[in-house]
Amino acid sequence: MTIYYFTATGNSLAVAKAFGGQLISIPSVMSQDRISCTDDVIGLVFPVYAYSVPYYIKCFLKKWHPQADYRFAVGTYGNYSGAVMQEFRKLAVKNGIPIDYLNTVLTVDNYLQGFDIRQEIARLPSKQTDQQIAAMLSDIQNRKVYCPGSSLAAKGITAVCKHFNNGKFRFTGQYFTDEHCILCQTCAKVCPTGNITVTDRVIFHEKCIGCQGCIHACPRQALHIKGEKSTARWRNPSVSLKELMDANRQSGKE
Repeated sequence: MTIYYFTATGNSLAVAKAFGGQLISIPSVMSQDRISCTDDVIGLVFPVYAYSVPYYIKCFLKKWHPQADYRFAVGTYGNYSGAVMQEFRKLAVKNGIPIDYLNTVLTVDNYLQGFDIRQEIARLPSKQTDQQIAAMLSDIQNRKVYCPGSSLAAKGITAVCKHFNNGKFRFTGQYFTDEHCILCQTCAKVCPTGNITVTDRVIFHEKCIGCQGCIHACPRQALHIKGEKSTARWRNPSVSLKELMDANRQSGKE
């Protein structure tokens, strides 16, 4: 089994690790014109943004050519997933990718402008994330064919919110550092698009995809975004900071 994944704070990587197999980070292959792999089972694990598929994943799907007998996709989300997997299926079909199994995993919501991270962490036990992962792994091992249904309301919410994932929105002007910044470059090392440069200050360019991984990874909690509802930060406990850096290192970049 081969699993491609994209992660910002470790949630999607934690799921991919729990599934097992060979793991391939999407930033490490995104520079390729054609991303291809052959295996008996090939999967994709990605975070849900604004109840829809992230623009970064949409770009990946245009390049992805998984050659397998069984293909699956799993989205990680924090509170509400809308009709994200039905949107994903349409995108996959559009790009000539048959998907046999689609599902979502409920975990900590790390969107700082929407949620207090302390409250999210406190709620985690009730979300039964591990039990969800175990059930999905069983489904995949048994080659289950499945796509979750969605209400009209969920479809409507995703239809509206997916426009926020079209690559036209820019987040750079929303970030700032405080006096605790020590220019350690952690933020630059976890950025999946190489959007951050650290000199005598932290500089944000125009390739931000809004994953907020840089903020959550800052060891001094010195990086912020306008409108954040919490000074607390989150990294999945199953994922180390080094793993995040390795996962988001672009091809050819040390």
